[in-house]
Amino acid sequence: PPPLAVAARATGCPPEGVRALERAARIVVLEADLAYAMSTYRDLAARALAMAAREPLTPAAYRDATGTSRKYVMAILEDLDRRAVLRRTPAGHVAGPRAPRGAETAR
Repeated sequence: PPPLAVAARATGCPPEGVRALERAARIVVLEADLAYAMSTYRDLAARALAMAAREPLTPAAYRDATGTSRKYVMAILEDLDRRAVLRRTPAGHVAGPRAPRGAETAR
């Protein structure tokens, strides 16, 4: 995705508009300059959970599956870890305590 500030300027969205979109759950801001539309974030999270249900999810495997760069993959995985949807282990990311039911046993 383009940097958040660039996307906001291109669409004429002021900083308060970005905050309003986040409060309304229309976007998910992962870093100061990185945000995803909620629908895109949900798709990315679902893919991460599905992959982590089969085997510990590594950043490289997730990068290859999503076709994005390591920078964005790490931001997504770190956010899912923070939300306890995933949990980082030495082998990779696995379903966390807040993962949807069944995600941790689907392996």
